[in-house]
Amino acid sequence: MRYMFSTFNLRPEASIEDFGRALETFARHMRALDLIESTGALTSRCDDSILDTDERRQRFCFVTTFRDADQSRRAIEHLTAQREQSHHALHAMLADAVFSFWEDAPARCAQ
Repeated sequence: MRYMFSTFNLRPEASIEDFGRALETFARHMRALDLIESTGALTSRCDDSILDTDERRQRFCFVTTFRDADQSRRAIEHLTAQREQSHHALHAMLADAVFSFWEDAPARCAQ
């Protein structure tokens, strides 16, 4: 599996409720095209905890899961080849977005 971590703030005119609805619309569309497996919960940061050591100041996060490298490649190709309206709606609400991409550790690393 592959995972895209999306951490971000919202533009002042955007609400987390509007973003959540736009994310669900986008995820439903991408699942219907078999371009993602799922999106995880939309979460907000708990930076008042000793467990939070990240110095970046993004307030929100969600994880998009891809089945494999082929599915993530096809998703990227789709989004770059078309002006995907549901994707554009999400990006229009973002500020200070940071994206990172991960995959399951090889079995030898997980021991």
